[in-house]
Amino acid sequence: MGKTARFKDVWDQLLWHGPASARFCGVGGASPLTQRSRAGTHTIVVTGAGWGSYNNLKYLPFYRDENLIYSFHFYDPFMFTHQGASWTNPSMAPLAGVPFPYGAGPMPACPPALKGTWVESSLNSYKNDGTVKRVKELIDVAVRFRDEREVPVFCGEFGVYRLNSKDDQRVYWYEVVQSYLQERKIAWTIWDYEGGFGLFKAGTNELFEHDLNVPMIGALGLIPPVQTPFVLTPDRTGFDIYTDYIAANARNSSYPGHGTVDFYCDTVPAAGAYCIRCTGFDRYSSIGFDFRPDKDLTVLVKMGYLLDFWVRGDTPGARFDVRFIDTKTTDPQDHPWRMTATIDQNTAAWDAKWHHVQIPLRGFVDRGSWDNAWFLPQGAFDWSAVNRFEIVSEYHDFVGMQFWFDSIRITSPPGAR
Repeated sequence: MGKTARFKDVWDQLLWHGPASARFCGVGGASPLTQRSRAGTHTIVVTGAGWGSYNNLKYLPFYRDENLIYSFHFYDPFMFTHQGASWTNPSMAPLAGVPFPYGAGPMPACPPALKGTWVESSLNSYKNDGTVKRVKELIDVAVRFRDEREVPVFCGEFGVYRLNSKDDQRVYWYEVVQSYLQERKIAWTIWDYEGGFGLFKAGTNELFEHDLNVPMIGALGLIPPVQTPFVLTPDRTGFDIYTDYIAANARNSSYPGHGTVDFYCDTVPAAGAYCIRCTGFDRYSSIGFDFRPDKDLTVLVKMGYLLDFWVRGDTPGARFDVRFIDTKTTDPQDHPWRMTATIDQNTAAWDAKWHHVQIPLRGFVDRGSWDNAWFLPQGAFDWSAVNRFEIVSEYHDFVGMQFWFDSIRITSPPGAR
């Protein structure tokens, strides 16, 4: 893929450089031969143990099936690509400032919490591991596997967690890895599009036309679209929040506690193929939808627009809140203020049947803010900067209870054109 390729024209290839019909099959699950009996012509992607380690490719069986692609992941040097990651064992959240390549900046001291662990050992050997030469040597492990077995090989993931890495060094790592994969004729995808390993600048709305990390796109050998400043304007028509799936203008920000939330429940939805089911919530747990970008609902509030959704429950006497939360600014007097409505058996009988609920936006009530302390209502909620919508077990837990939600949207008032 040359540098003259337009970003949008090759985006599908960036996400997936293999046959469009391919499906993944880990070695720990059903074998490709088993899968082949179910899908005779599909290309199957197989990978080794250790989260797709290139070092484990050699342990894969010698499959007779020729319609396979062998995949590996690449995140070396791990001290650089995962500094700040909380999901490792032990957590690398305290680690920051590891440069790439070695010598591009001072090496950080090993955080006290990581002393005596494999992380300290890896930091001690980083002088040898944190080099471009070593990166290429490790990619060549996959190259040798490909050449020895004469099979296609695909790098299914590579990336750098951006939280504690320097952006210019992160970009350079992508350039080194991508260009060497290209040189060695290995197809690739990155991990991931959005989020901590994503293509966007940190702290943005992650919008394709406004927030791309342009140097990083260049490091991947692509040409980004022209980036323009994002300007938030008031919504003038209604919009979906959930209809079979979370709408494109929102992200899942749920906090189910010890309970569960299923956005693809197919048990008797009110409409379409799916609905949301939640059960077992602790008190103050939530189903959340983070608007990306934030929403300016001032015009819709004035025009009488409604929160519109379907709900069913199975426990008489239960109640919960639905609420909008605005943004928290840098003003120390500002907090994420709430506008709330309470849903109880007076709104919808909890008889395990679907009930249609409509609440005017102007009918929501200011309930103050929780911001590491409770702040009483001050009439400060900002409808021009709505950050998210939540369904919250505000009054009691949902242990032994079930609720279903469907077709959540903002709609025009009855009779409006």
